[in-house]
Amino acid sequence: MAPGGLAGVRVLVVDDHPPNRLLVMTLLRSWGCLAGEAADGASALDEVRDAVKRGEPYRVVLLDMQMPIMDGETLGALIKADPDIKATELIMMTSMGQRGDASRLESLGFAGYLVKPVRQVHLQSVLSLTIGRKDHPGHIAEARIVTRHTVAETGEHRDKRILLVEDNVTNQFVATKILEKLGYRPDVAGHGKDALTALRNAPYDVVLMDCQMPEMDGFEATRLIRLGEAGHRHITVPIIAMTARAMQGDRERCLEAGMNDYLAKPIDSGLLAKTLDRWLPRGAGVASPEPSAPSAPQAPVFDRAALSERLMGDEDLIGQIVDVFLDDTPRRIETLKSHVIGADAENIRRQAHAIKGAAANVGGEELRRIAFEMEKRSAAKDMERVKLLMPQLETGFEQLRRAMRRAE
Repeated sequence: MAPGGLAGVRVLVVDDHPPNRLLVMTLLRSWGCLAGEAADGASALDEVRDAVKRGEPYRVVLLDMQMPIMDGETLGALIKADPDIKATELIMMTSMGQRGDASRLESLGFAGYLVKPVRQVHLQSVLSLTIGRKDHPGHIAEARIVTRHTVAETGEHRDKRILLVEDNVTNQFVATKILEKLGYRPDVAGHGKDALTALRNAPYDVVLMDCQMPEMDGFEATRLIRLGEAGHRHITVPIIAMTARAMQGDRERCLEAGMNDYLAKPIDSGLLAKTLDRWLPRGAGVASPEPSAPSAPQAPVFDRAALSERLMGDEDLIGQIVDVFLDDTPRRIETLKSHVIGADAENIRRQAHAIKGAAANVGGEELRRIAFEMEKRSAAKDMERVKLLMPQLETGFEQLRRAMRRAE
């Protein structure tokens, strides 16, 4: 086990993206950390200074690199330049890691460095090693800046590695939490190109691949993986498709693209567990799965019972996921409206698809139905019908929002 317990350690999370902060804060609190948060560099700097004045200094600050106005590197340099707070340990998290970053950050005084998507086990271990380095001098004498490679060298526990490829924030959150409850610690990639990069950089035992994504969809990503574009070791990695249950022909397309198995959305935790059990022990080999036919949707405004079953009755997690969904979806609806005004059929289809998937994951069947209708109509270039559906979708979301709040 890595040195340095985390219970009671004060950690500040600095990230301008609310879902990212929520995920990291949830992890920190589950480890017993006393966690605070800031949405930008300026407020983070104020909070670190105020905490010292309160007599409750932060031991560690977790910084996101890509933030507007003041990025993580600038914030870190300002912290290290202030005599009152320079003892604070800094750990950088970035989605745009490049060769030489660790050395540069080390020269600025950073204690740790992680490239996104960050695995839970790596974050926990880097925190523990960063703290343990000062609490137990000499324990990792050669590692002046702690990275995931340092973690590997300490003999940290290696479990099955799962790569979740999904672009929708709500869907990412739901799938990640289900996998964690099943005992896995997945990495997350936002689209096919990110997945290829992740696979080139590390070995994975299985890939959960969303089919409909921007930049590069799951079908193209799978074809490239099978052609060796993600490295020879992943040519036969098991790839499990995740796709909307109402899309006809997806099963055949998945198999033709080289995927091994198929799960319909919203993901059922029991089926996911069985599917992973089927593929993780064996590794490679293309199968011809026969997924059970989905039942006809009843289209309730909010099927809380279904959401609860999917999340194994975890009330705290249900509340977190509802909050993330209600925070993220209005922005997606505004983006969708702008595409409708501009008659941009392809982006309408993509955004409607994203809203449909998120609604299905949280039990919002009526909103899912409307979004799916918009997706189909935009694919058919039926823009008149799309325009008529837009106010229905806005009304559907408002009804779902009220139903979710009533159920709290």
